[in-house]
Amino acid sequence: MAEATIIAAAPVEPPKPRPKMLAESKFALASYSTNRWSVTLEFGVPYDRVFEPDFWSNVARKMRIGDIVELHAEDTSFFAELYVVAAHRLAAKVVELRRFDLAPAVQVATDPSPLTVKFRGPHARYCLMRGENVVQSGYQTAEEAELAKAQHSKAFAA
Repeated sequence: MAEATIIAAAPVEPPKPRPKMLAESKFALASYSTNRWSVTLEFGVPYDRVFEPDFWSNVARKMRIGDIVELHAEDTSFFAELYVVAAHRLAAKVVELRRFDLAPAVQVATDPSPLTVKFRGPHARYCLMRGENVVQSGYQTAEEAELAKAQHSKAFAA
């Protein structure tokens, strides 16, 4: 007579869950997913104004949540990076990521004249000023503006 052999099965452990990995669909070029905007804050506009949603009403339709806004002071006194946390057709909300206070551009004054040379930001560049009024703008360097100032003074002195 043959004896029956009983084989005991080893206990089967459930498979360990694998840690979640990044889905390829969540991996994209930043330039495809978000926008990076550059804004020059006009002279006289307070910095806190950019945190009011209606400040962005003219451009909010172009903005998306997650966009970055580089904020430049027209007088080069600061630079800030802002993050868009809400964007609608007529308003956007931003929060400050970082801000750097910078020394404002040097104002050049070489002679007693009613005109002064002042840097007024990347668009207006160096300007000839009479008080707070811009006489001429768009000079690439302070030297160009000083030369124009001298020519302007000669024209009005004659």
